[in-house]
Amino acid sequence: MIKLRNFDNEIKLEVEGYSYPFAKDDWDANWLSVKLNFKNNTNGLIFENNDSCILTMELLDLKLWLEKIQNNKNEIYELKFTEPNLSFYYEKNELKNLFKYDFNPTGNIEDTYEVSFFLNDKILSSIITTVTTSITKFPKKFDPK
Repeated sequence: MIKLRNFDNEIKLEVEGYSYPFAKDDWDANWLSVKLNFKNNTNGLIFENNDSCILTMELLDLKLWLEKIQNNKNEIYELKFTEPNLSFYYEKNELKNLFKYDFNPTGNIEDTYEVSFFLNDKILSSIITTVTTSITKFPKKFDPK
């Protein structure tokens, strides 16, 4: 589980499992169900939702993206997935989480909700470890044909 916290906000992102565990085709079989817990400590907004928004291959992309940041923190990085509910942006030790559609905590599916967190080496290493664990737990499935 990825946990991030700042003065105002807390988020938890967790891969819960395959969205379609009995799917017979490669595409459907590799969707992952992700749970978002969001809390804003200033305005009291609490939000929880679960959505099939990341493919197993994109989880590996996330790990590689985080490792790029770890190796060069002076660059600007952006990561988007097939489903636009969740995306990330990194610049100058700041990780921006962009939530859209079913993951927008305000319920306004037309807008993007942005939450930023300071990202130091310890937090980054922890996130990479968590993502690696999820990759191991939910590997890419191959077409059984």
